Parts: sequence; C-alpha cells; structure tokens
Amino acid sequence: MVCLWLNPRTDKYHQLTDQDVKEPLLLFKWGIGCKGYFTLCNRSLTLSRNENGSTDLNTRINQSSVRLFLGTMGWVATTAVLAFGPKLWWEFDPSVTLIAIVLNLITGAIMLVAQYRHLMSMDELQKQTHLEAMAITLGVTAIVTVTYGNLEPAGVLADTRPTNILFVTGITYIVAVIVLWMRRTSE
Repeated sequence: MVCLWLNPRTDKYHQLTDQDVKEPLLLFKWGIGCKGYFTLCNRSLTLSRNENGSTDLNTRINQSSVRLFLGTMGWVATTAVLAFGPKLWWEFDPSVTLIAIVLNLITGAIMLVAQYRHLMSMDELQKQTHLEAMAITLGVTAIVTVTYGNLEPAGVLADTRPTNILFVTGITYIVAVIVLWMRRTSE
C-alpha cells in the first residue's frame, strides 16, 4: 500500500516511506467497492492510491458532487413546479398542490442528505473551509434577514419578499468559500 500524507498548507499529497508509517491505528474502508484506505501514520491522516493511480478522495468528491448536483436540480425543479404549477397547470387544486408540497419536501431532504455526504467525502481542510463558510453565511443571513424584515414596517420598502434573502445566502457562501480557500492555500 502506498501511504500518502496530505500537507494542509500546500494541499498536496506526499508519499511517506516505510519508516514514517507506524502500526496503523486506523484502517477504514470508504464505502462498498472503494479501493483506497485512510491510515493513521505518525504524521497525519493519510490516503492510499488505488490501482488506477488516482486517489479515492478525488473519486469520492466527484461522485458526491454529481449526487449533490442531481439532488439540487431535483429540488429546484420541484420548487418551480410548486411555485408555478397551481396557476399554470392545475388551477389551484388543493390535492395536487399538497402532492407538490410533499414532493418538494422529499427532494429537499434528499438534497440535504447529498450535501451532508458531500461534506463528509472531503478531506479535513476542505471540511473546515466549508464549515467556516457556512458559519459566516449563517451569521450574515441572520443579520440581513432581520434588517430586511424590518424595512417594510419601518416604511422604507412597500413590499419585502423573503426569497430575496436566498441571493444573499448564496453569494455569501460562494465568496466565503473562495476567500477562505485562497487564504489557506496561499500560505
């Protein structure tokens, strides 16, 4: 087994010699059919390569990204059906609207599970970056939501739409991930 060490400063893998690898304290197989193993060596958490020469970390992230994309697209599609369907397709029939609501909730749950699995497929540096970006996003969204919600009662805006907050959330998360990642990888 080739033992690799992920240098968190450079985000590059370095091969460890047999002298670096101590008795494995942790040997964990990731999923069914996965051929890579993480082994705890005397330096850090390490990742072995599979027969193709690529790391299973990249394979796991790519697979979870596809699942996350499909889950998100399913949720967006059911959200669009829920938003436009009652008026355009089924003339506000309550039973069909209830079915659309349930489908939207189910696909939302599927998307959340895909997001969690995607986060769990990342290495420690990527996880830390995304979790910190989520924390920043939560704080910014809370502040903007309270402020935006008070604009209508204060007479500044005639009509506020809560869905506008999603734009703030999305942009904040993307910018936070990029800034945090660039800061960590430039060191």
